[in-house]
Amino acid sequence: MLYAWTTVHGLASLMIDGSLKKIPLPADKLPAVVTDLTERLFVALAGVGHRTTGLNTSLLT
Repeated sequence: MLYAWTTVHGLASLMIDGSLKKIPLPADKLPAVVTDLTERLFVALAGVGHRTTGLNTSLLT
C-alpha cells in the first residue's frame, strides 16, 4: 500500500513541477508510457517473494 501511495504522489509531484515535460517523448505518448511503467512496478512488487503472481504479465514482454 505504501508503494502505491508513494508512486502516485511522486508522479503527481513530477507532473506539478513540470519534470515530466523533460522526458523526450511526444506529449500524446507520455501518459501511456507512465501508465505502462507504473503497471510494471506494481506487478513486480506483487510478485516479490512469490513464485507466481497469478497476474497476466503478457503486457510486460
